[in-house]
Amino acid sequence: MSYENSSRIRTHRCPQCSLRDLCIRAGFDDAEINYIGEEYTRAHRPYEKGERISRFGKSAARSLYIIKSGAIKTEAINQDGQPRVTGFYLTGEIVGFETLGAEDVLSDAITLTRTWICELPSTRLESLCSSSPPFQSQVLQIMSREIHRREHELVISPQLTANEKVTQFLGHLYRRTQLHRTDSGTGRINLPMRKGDIARYLGLDPSTLSRVLANFEK
Repeated sequence: MSYENSSRIRTHRCPQCSLRDLCIRAGFDDAEINYIGEEYTRAHRPYEKGERISRFGKSAARSLYIIKSGAIKTEAINQDGQPRVTGFYLTGEIVGFETLGAEDVLSDAITLTRTWICELPSTRLESLCSSSPPFQSQVLQIMSREIHRREHELVISPQLTANEKVTQFLGHLYRRTQLHRTDSGTGRINLPMRKGDIARYLGLDPSTLSRVLANFEK
């Protein structure tokens, strides 16, 4: 995978950075944050819609990907060989916590729109955590929230009706856009993913999802 260091990419990676917020909460000042950005992260070229940022397998990279703008889905392969959508990630969010310390990377990360990211390799993350216990504490808090969210979806979602699944999905997505201020205060939710992806993520038949959304519109 190639990396670029042009000034265009460097200036793009700072606004609305969730890693920057994490650094601030850990007590780093602006100079230290800028140093971390330059020395610990890798700014990538923009990825076009449908590109794979990472691939599953034993040789896959263990990294966190910070979404500067755009959206990503994670996708794994079922035992029957069919793709299964395992998550959606939006501007300001971090992808890849499940790969840290894992023997195998079990999912692909695929862009849903034109997407800018910064990569924080696991070796750099370990170094940063060992040198700053407050930063490590912040990372562990984020990982804990991500694990809790995944467990909640796995345990509760199968028990819900189709209407309840879609309502929960849209409500959760809206709260995330509010958290990262990606809705511009319009009260609307941008859905960068296809209906088929949403259906696979929620475990619904595509026709059922279309019917539920049509009823919501009415």
